[in-house]
Amino acid sequence: MHRAHTFSVLTNDWWSYLDEIYGLLEKPAPLLERLVIRTSYNAIYNLPNTLPFELFAGYAPRLRIMEARGTTLPLSSPVLAGLTSLSLCNLRGKTCPSLDNLVAAIASMPNLQTLALRNAHDDQLLPYAQPPIYIPRLRFLQVNTDSINCAAFLQRISYPRSVVQRFTISCRRVSIFDNLSHAGNINDTFHALGIVLGTRINPIRYLWLGTRRKFYSGLSTSLEAWGQAGQETHVLLRPPQHPPDLQIISTQGNMEMLLKALEPLPMWNMEFLHVASDVKINLDMWRVFREIETLRTVYICGDNIYLFLVGLQYGCRMRSTSAFSWNRNKLYFKGLRILVSEGCISAWDHMAHVVCFSERRKQGVGLHDLYILGGDWWPPALELLRPFVTSLYQGSGLLIGEGTALLEEVNPDSWRSLMEEPESGIESIISSHSDRS
Repeated sequence: MHRAHTFSVLTNDWWSYLDEIYGLLEKPAPLLERLVIRTSYNAIYNLPNTLPFELFAGYAPRLRIMEARGTTLPLSSPVLAGLTSLSLCNLRGKTCPSLDNLVAAIASMPNLQTLALRNAHDDQLLPYAQPPIYIPRLRFLQVNTDSINCAAFLQRISYPRSVVQRFTISCRRVSIFDNLSHAGNINDTFHALGIVLGTRINPIRYLWLGTRRKFYSGLSTSLEAWGQAGQETHVLLRPPQHPPDLQIISTQGNMEMLLKALEPLPMWNMEFLHVASDVKINLDMWRVFREIETLRTVYICGDNIYLFLVGLQYGCRMRSTSAFSWNRNKLYFKGLRILVSEGCISAWDHMAHVVCFSERRKQGVGLHDLYILGGDWWPPALELLRPFVTSLYQGSGLLIGEGTALLEEVNPDSWRSLMEEPESGIESIISSHSDRS
């Protein structure tokens, strides 16, 4: 170990190499910079996969990166103090650390910049009354666990609001927490998580709701938020180029749970909302967004289009329910100026657009740009929209108003690829337009 800069162990048979590896890890490592241990936890034998207590004889001054999967670290070891990156995954069994012991170890790592945890401590139910520890240099945080343990961990730590944060929230084991098994209480735990996160992030400007990946339980739902969405209006019709500042994934595929976590987050400056077609936002869920007066642009797809229009109508005395009760002095979605409507909708929905934007214009809040992507509209409905929309685009062309060359060639497929592959950039659309002209 005296000359090693990187030491990696990747095995499914930890116990067969235990003595030999322990012997190596008990020696000083003066040049070691990176340690990676990936093993399989054997639930049948419940073997204590734990690194030596005297790790590297307490001497590894250059150690900066450590990853432990399926094995437990000696959290009190002095060699951990200089870490800049720590990744812990699937720490189980008798030697699994408590949450408070894990937090105490993190507190001893003042230079930590990257922290990734997945099932890295035992279950935590007790409330926490101590001040949170502060991680001043943290830049990236990733936590994969259930909503209760995630909230409990976040209550114990604090970090700059500029930290990029990724959370994958799974369902808590019902056999252990029977009182949390019904949906109402699970939603409450997501809301509690959102309350903590609300003090950990910058105000949201751009929000994307959709699905991102598949887990064993099926499709997952994802909430992705940016604090800076870009400056140009037309660039705001797609996700920002850089990764989101905050991502919360629910492996249960339940958007209602994610919206419970979203409610307490700072959305007072939000300008853009994109709702993909593969998630469903019912009328009651739209209440989360209805009073954000800075919400200028909404990109909405599929079956969500109709319910969004219904929500707009509730805000201008056309309808009234307990979810969207009309108030003479209250107009919902007051800042809406640009609507992108993607998907095939019925002629009835076409007229719903007309009636809705007609009434909103009477209330003094007119729509500036309406983009209709996917499906042909009933011609009389388009004509009726003329007085109430400044610029109307359908498919690949401008129908009403003064259009811009930037958008004249955009068709539904182009928009879809642009939203799914932001790295391609809007430059590809401009280039396509130049080639045809």
